[in-house]
Amino acid sequence: MDAHCATSGCHNASSRAHGIDLSSYTLAKNEAGSNKFLGSVQHISGYTAMPEGASKLDDTTIKTLSCWVQNGEPL
Repeated sequence: MDAHCATSGCHNASSRAHGIDLSSYTLAKNEAGSNKFLGSVQHISGYTAMPEGASKLDDTTIKTLSCWVQNGEPL
């Protein structure tokens, strides 16, 4: 998430695009717990596709994020 979301200048403490800050583990974990997070990175209809204005994340990265969420966002 750092490379594509938080440190990319979109969802960090300064920019907080769409009111979302993913710059710390705690903040990222809180966001990831919502269906909105996976819906966005998976480009599911009805969700805002993320990363916005960029290509969809590769399948391996999406799978990693999905597994992380499904397993309770372990550290």
